[in-house]
Amino acid sequence: MLIWFRVSRLIISLSSIKIIKRAFELREYIFSGFSIIFFTNLLRLNSLFRSSEGELGSSSYGSNFLAPINSLIQHTIFLIVIILVVSHWQEITRVFVRSIFLWGLIILILCSFLWSPLPDITQRSSLALFQTYLFGVYFASRFTLEEQLRILFFSLSITGISSLLFSLAFPRNAIEAGVHAGAWRGPFEQKNLFARLMVLGSTVCLAITPKNNKERYIILGALALFIVSVILTASKTALGLVILLIVLKQFYKVCWWKGTKAIPFLLTLFLITACFILFIVGNYESLITSAGRDPTLSGRTIIWSALIDKIQERPWLGYGYMGFWSGLDGESAYIAKAYGTTYVPPHSHNGFFELILAFGLWGVLLFGFSLLSITRRAIISARLNQTSEGLWPLLYVSFILFYNQTESTLIEHNSIFWVIYVGLAFSRFISHNDTFNQLGNQKNQTLVHEFTELS
Repeated sequence: MLIWFRVSRLIISLSSIKIIKRAFELREYIFSGFSIIFFTNLLRLNSLFRSSEGELGSSSYGSNFLAPINSLIQHTIFLIVIILVVSHWQEITRVFVRSIFLWGLIILILCSFLWSPLPDITQRSSLALFQTYLFGVYFASRFTLEEQLRILFFSLSITGISSLLFSLAFPRNAIEAGVHAGAWRGPFEQKNLFARLMVLGSTVCLAITPKNNKERYIILGALALFIVSVILTASKTALGLVILLIVLKQFYKVCWWKGTKAIPFLLTLFLITACFILFIVGNYESLITSAGRDPTLSGRTIIWSALIDKIQERPWLGYGYMGFWSGLDGESAYIAKAYGTTYVPPHSHNGFFELILAFGLWGVLLFGFSLLSITRRAIISARLNQTSEGLWPLLYVSFILFYNQTESTLIEHNSIFWVIYVGLAFSRFISHNDTFNQLGNQKNQTLVHEFTELS
């Protein structure tokens, strides 16, 4: 009887431990999902406090009483991440070494206030960027790639639905007037910010494999919501990128082919791509004019030309994070002269220009090596993990490469795009043991060994 009592107590204790463990895991899922929503900037409701771009491209600010609340949320997230990092230090320290180049970049960023023209702004912004970076490391260490995707899907779906409801409730704020009259921006500051989030949501939908018919309909419904939202923003770049990513997903499935079957396909794809690029280059101005766009890409090429002059002044370390753009009072005043007006844009509309402008050639090298590392592992992952989830890293790399041609989404504090990039840099894309169970031939085992070393 005593033995039975002790066994019963042991079983109850073990069950209690499992229940407590699952409760803590659920809390981490909820915390991560909420944090992702915060990093979309949905909670700032910027369109309530910022007017649409006027006929001359100017915009005015109102007083945003939500700013202190968002600041409190940001620091609370950082505090919770610190607690979770300490609680799971063994798991998290194992992922630290997966992206040495990214650690080098973050150290460079944190030190950039030393040579920044705006040291106070650079120091504060760099610390905020590090907070976002640390959340990305935590996100990678605590969740598998599939779990990350599902958290992203959940958070972006809430963001998309909330943005739609906000737009219906506050059409005066959510629908732009002036230059972009009729374009939806939702609760965000500008239509392009809304559009890029919806493109990201579409990409996540493309990378999730539904487990049953119910999930399939939910994912298709979310994809439809994201695409409709992109159309409502009137962003041709965003819509074109959604279509391109849908096509690219089918092209990337070539990684699943075996033997030499892929060679003619890749050659054909290369030739088609080369012809397409040559066609675009040869008919650049006529194509843009026919699409109703300015051949200078709304003045972007003027900005880029002027930025090359400023980059040459500080080629190695740049101007520091957030150290260049300061209106007519600092280094960015040179851009106004190039424009021939008193208007200074808030950024260069190109992520790669922003990278070299802020961190110089050293920053470009560190980021470039980290991107190459992610891309190489992404290709191997797509080869070994023959599911939609296996294509996710490759799709996201494509997303940031294409989008940063005309927008700046590479390195930003409090940004979901920086969180995902850091998360991919530190994530293990595929399990070593699972791959051996699924793929037994020598060639694939060699790939697994190579992949494990890279991870």
